[in-house]
Amino acid sequence: MTGAVPVIVTNNGTPTASFTAQAQPLSPSFFVFNGGPYIAATHVNEAISARDAVSRPHHARPARRIVVIYGNGFGPTSTPVVSGSESQSGSLAPLPVIKIGGIAATVQFAGLVAPGQYQFNVAIPSNLADGDQPIAATYNGQTTQSGTLITSITNHSDSRPSEATICCKTFCSAFGCSGAVRAFRSSPSCA
Repeated sequence: MTGAVPVIVTNNGTPTASFTAQAQPLSPSFFVFNGGPYIAATHVNEAISARDAVSRPHHARPARRIVVIYGNGFGPTSTPVVSGSESQSGSLAPLPVIKIGGIAATVQFAGLVAPGQYQFNVAIPSNLADGDQPIAATYNGQTTQSGTLITSITNHSDSRPSEATICCKTFCSAFGCSGAVRAFRSSPSCA
C-alpha cells in the first residue's frame, strides 16, 4: 500500500477524527529507549535487562561479539504476514547493510520475529572504537532514522576485540540499576 490513506486512531474506545497519512511499503527504524538515541539491543541469548546484559561485563565472550538489535518497518519477509496472527516470522532477503561507527557489521540474521518486530543478529566489527557509535541500517534503498547510537566498550583486561554493549545509561533509565550496574557505570564509556 502506498499513497495517501485515511487513518482513525481509537484509544480506550474513543476514535479520533479521520486524518490522512502517507503509506509507504518500507519505513525502517530501530527501536530506541526513552525516545532515543540508544537503540534497543541485547547480547545473544540474554534478556533485555540491566542486571543480565550489563552487570556481567567480564563473562567469557566469543572472539566476535554478537548483539541482537530490534526494529520495525523493514517490509515483506520470506514468509507472508498473516493478518491478525499473534506470531509472525520470516527472513529478509537481501540482508540489510548495518554500519556501526561507519564500519560495516556482519549481519548473521535479519527477519520478523513477532508482529511488527524485526530482529537483527549482528557481529560487532572488531576494529570498532570505544564509546558511543552511530548505527544505521539500509534496506532496499531506505535507511533507519538518524541519530541512533550503540555504545562500544573494549574489555581492557584481555586482548579480545571490542564488544558493543547497551551501557547503563540506557538500561538504568529504562529498568533501574542493581549495585553491580552502578559500579560498572564508572567505566568512562558508561558515564
